[in-house]
Amino acid sequence: MNRSTRYKVNPNVSVIRTSAQDIILTNMGKGREYHIPLDMFTLLSSFNVPVNVEQAISIYRNSNQQAQALEEAELLESIEELEKNDLIVLANVDVQMANSVAQSTNRFFNFNGMRMEEVINVGAHIPDTVAIIGMPFDHNVTNLPGSRLGPEYLRRHSRSIVPYGFPQVEVKGQHTEGVHLASKVFDCGDISGHVFDRNGRQQRQLEEIVRKLTLAKIKPVIVGGDHSITYSSLQGILSHKKIGLIHIDAHYDGGGTEQVSFKDIHHGNFMDGFLNERNLEHILQIGQRQRVDQEHVQAEKIDVVPSDELDIGRYLREGLPYYITLDVDVLDPSFMSSTGTPVPLGMHPKELMAILTSIREHDIIGGDVVEFLPSEHKVHEALLVNELLLTLISMMTKVDLS
Repeated sequence: MNRSTRYKVNPNVSVIRTSAQDIILTNMGKGREYHIPLDMFTLLSSFNVPVNVEQAISIYRNSNQQAQALEEAELLESIEELEKNDLIVLANVDVQMANSVAQSTNRFFNFNGMRMEEVINVGAHIPDTVAIIGMPFDHNVTNLPGSRLGPEYLRRHSRSIVPYGFPQVEVKGQHTEGVHLASKVFDCGDISGHVFDRNGRQQRQLEEIVRKLTLAKIKPVIVGGDHSITYSSLQGILSHKKIGLIHIDAHYDGGGTEQVSFKDIHHGNFMDGFLNERNLEHILQIGQRQRVDQEHVQAEKIDVVPSDELDIGRYLREGLPYYITLDVDVLDPSFMSSTGTPVPLGMHPKELMAILTSIREHDIIGGDVVEFLPSEHKVHEALLVNELLLTLISMMTKVDLS
């Protein structure tokens, strides 16, 4: 095996079942099935981007504390076994592009060990695994477009908020001791394609992906995109699970008086689509300050938190998992003007952080951050959004970053 040659996971290989002991893979091209131990699968995952042997070993060691003690010769032997069984193949890619990807230039927070990963291969065997999915969609806005550019822009500007060596943070807990944050978070890329209709294939894709992730006990974090994507994301969970929704926003995003059909959903009325959803048992609305007639936003399952309340843990229902949807316009425009529908007299970032901190011990099943409109002149606002994303991820992975 040439140490300078780049390899990647065989694109015909995918995960078909996982357990606490081993992973079952299939090679669709050859019709073969493999049973490999968890540590071998983690090593295989190091080749999810085109890397050479040394880069793969570095990624593996950063994402697995126990691998630090393994001799390089032992790891080389395991990698040769992966190649022999056709689980990794030669990567015929441009050298400059491969170097760029291997250095994590297109991954959130510059997790040196965090993998760009297809959804089907995300590590369901690791407790509190998070899958990040970009949703570059803004056909459902009623004011300024541009949030479709959010996922790519936030990736590009996410590296400066995490210090070198960040993957060495350890997860506390008897079942996850020794697992690093980087091994629990996967960036699955964007749901992409040319969009010619408002509510069509992209939203259905998101719904199905979230459904499969949550059935596998993987927690999705969706990066928008306009706020209508929350409807599709939640439908994926509501198809099989009872949950609550924490809606953090300057707007109510619905009148609360009538159900709307999927084809009529947009970023300002998606909440009305949940009125008759039995599996959505509780809605907690925080930060709303738009001027509306209050009688139009009343519904039995909705609680509106007072504007000066920062400790919202007591409003949550015991034993009910919650999904968090966070519209960046909940922040005051003096802190967050990069959004399509700003409203004055909003939250200070520290107030929002206090709210999130007050519920970090609760079971958060997934979440999204939406309505961010990138601007090259306001990079500081992108950094703030990334800090919010990192906070959500830390809550879901149970990693204390304080």
